[in-house]
Order: sequence, then structure tokens, then C-alpha cells
Amino acid sequence: MKRKLIILLIALLPLSYSYMDMSISKKNINQEIVYVEKGDTIKKIYSKFNFKYGIVDKIFLKINPKLANIKEGMYKFNIGKISKIQLLKGLQEPYIDNITLTIPEGFTQKKLLKRIESLGLAIEEEMLEALNSIDFPFYHEKDNFDGYLYPETYLIPRGTEAKKIAEIILGEFSKQFPPENYNDKKKFYDDIKLASIVEFETGELEHKSKVAGVFKKRLRINMLLQSDATLKYELGRMAYKKELMESESLYNTYKHKGLPPTPICSPSKETIVETINAKEDKYLFFFMDGGKTYYSETHEEHLRKRRSIK
Repeated sequence: MKRKLIILLIALLPLSYSYMDMSISKKNINQEIVYVEKGDTIKKIYSKFNFKYGIVDKIFLKINPKLANIKEGMYKFNIGKISKIQLLKGLQEPYIDNITLTIPEGFTQKKLLKRIESLGLAIEEEMLEALNSIDFPFYHEKDNFDGYLYPETYLIPRGTEAKKIAEIILGEFSKQFPPENYNDKKKFYDDIKLASIVEFETGELEHKSKVAGVFKKRLRINMLLQSDATLKYELGRMAYKKELMESESLYNTYKHKGLPPTPICSPSKETIVETINAKEDKYLFFFMDGGKTYYSETHEEHLRKRRSIK
């Protein structure tokens, strides 16, 4: 009988330790609002409270899987001491006071800053200053983050500081494109520039790679890109034929060879990947009409096709 009792006590020791670790051991919480970002793991959330994540936590969450299902958002706690179980339970119901910020594919920084201000999140100047204050690992021109403002719908807690908003948006780009995978940041910046043009030129997946291939061939043979979208970006409106023929802007790819100084929007991940992987084809020209895209090898063929559909 005595031996059975000893065996039972030994068997209960891990459970006792588990209970103490999850319920009795507490850490100080000195902030009322806690942010959980998209992709945050339990381990990362624990680190915000100086809790250690180990085998006991894995076992506990295996037994209580609902507590591991934590969504992004803002959570409210009372300042004071808190246990792991109290923390996990408190993270089951977000404190709903989020503002929805949607960045569509092809959005520009200028439009985004206006949208952020209209939503009451931060004024334009404050937001630009916040973007510049981030230690962002990718190359970009000063004051210009076009290309990196990742298209997504973000839930931003009301009252979030501008720098935190900048970290969330630029951080999402870094998650999708880990900087360690792109050693040549200048080349990657050129890839983003080209992808941003492709984003404007076609919305069809089947044509993204082909259009990118046309532009890559033009760049290789030192031929003008001749994309209306680049000058349109600088003007903030449609570019008229006379402007395309006469404007000396570096964004006018009818006058200047090569890529524009910056990306002209923030393209989708799909467009960036298709552009990077695009191969040159035999085509040097393309145009769209009625939802259809026509490709040509020569300028004469290009003009002939255009005339044939008028």
C-alpha cells in the first residue's frame, strides 16, 4: 500500500509542477493593452510577459487546444500580476476597438497616407516620419516606401502609435519576403519597380509573367519601356499623349530608358513573384483591348494588330 502511494505521488509530481507553472507562477503586467499581431506564436506572446515556453506548456495546450487559438487584435488586461492560464484565458476575447485599414494591390504611398489620416489613425506627416524611423532592411529612396506597403487588410487598434502602424505594414512585407533571401537589395528594388509597372499593366495572372518578360527584354536591349503608368504615377492622373512625348520627368519611360526612380505602387505578392521568375519571350510589344491582350514581335506587327481591331 505504501509503495503504491509513493508511486502515485511520483506520478503526480509533473502534474503538480504543471499546475504551479501555469497557475501559481505569475509575472507583472504593466500595460493595459496588449497587441497580438498576425502570425504571433504562443512563445512570442509569452515573451512579452517574460514567461518561458517549454514542454509543460506544450502538454497543457495539447490538453486545452482552445486556449492555443489566439487571434490577432488588441486585448485588455488589468495592471498587476498574471499567471499563464489567466493570460491565455484573457486572450480568448479581443477587446474590439480596431480600425480596419485595407491596402489594395496597386495602392500608392500617397493614397495610403491619405487613407490612414482619413481613418483617424495618424496624420500624413506623422506617418511618413514614422516610416522613416523604422530600421527597414530593404533599399528604398528617402521618404518613398512604394513597393513595400504590403497589400493586406490590417486591424489597427484605435490609439496605436504611428510608428507601430509603420512596423505592422512594413513588417508584413518582410514576413512575405524575408530579407535574408535577397542579398542584392538594389537588384531586388529593381524587381519591385518592374513588378509595380506590371501591376498597373495587367490584372490577369496568366499575363503577368508574359508582360514582365516583354519589359525585361526591352531593358536588356536598352529599349524604352514606354509605359503610361510611370508618368501617371508622378502626375497623379492620366498622362496625355503630348506629356508622354515632351515631359522630361525621370518617370516618363517614353523619354528615359530603364526603370523609373522608384516603384510606382505596391504590387501584390503574386505579381512580384511572377515578375522575378519571368523569362524573356520573342515579344517586344503588347496592348490590351476588350479584356484581351495582344503580343507582337515587331512594331509593324503591333501597329497592324491595333488597326485590325478598330
